[in-house]
Amino acid sequence: GMFSPAAAAINRDTGELATYSRGTLTLLRRGEGERYERRLEKKLEGESADAVVLAYGGDTLYFGWVNAAGYGDLDIWAVARSGGDWGTPWNLGPTVNTAGHESRPFVTIDGSELWFTGTSGLGYHGPAIFRSTRTEEGWGEPEEIISNYAAEPCLDENGTIYFIHHFMTAGEEMIEADVYVCRRL
Repeated sequence: GMFSPAAAAINRDTGELATYSRGTLTLLRRGEGERYERRLEKKLEGESADAVVLAYGGDTLYFGWVNAAGYGDLDIWAVARSGGDWGTPWNLGPTVNTAGHESRPFVTIDGSELWFTGTSGLGYHGPAIFRSTRTEEGWGEPEEIISNYAAEPCLDENGTIYFIHHFMTAGEEMIEADVYVCRRL
């Protein structure tokens, strides 16, 4: 069966809350008091995955999604808001996505960098963290930044990276997962 996780992201500028659950993207705006009002909904046709995470970048949501039109197992996709509605989701293409597993995107506050979890291209076991910078043509060639069971990156306004490191047995079973911090020097 289909696994349908829930995920959420908040836009720091507008306070809007974007959620994903059971195949539907929803955008909520704070209403009276602490209540949120539903603004937009977009049904995603395709198979969900256990790694659907939304990253807010202005009027564009980035997310990991399993879809037959993708390049591999799990790809990073985006959908833009235009004229009060969600457009059609698009795959970020073969520069970012491979035949492997790309997911858990994070877009920096200024929208210039896309960070994500992917399959290590340097021969390390487990997931790795990649960074792609925005160019005039789209997202540039990703660079593997942290390897060996590193995943789920996010950054603060100072460029400090927060990520999950998974500790595994020789038989590839997870012992624990801890949050790590890497500060820019």
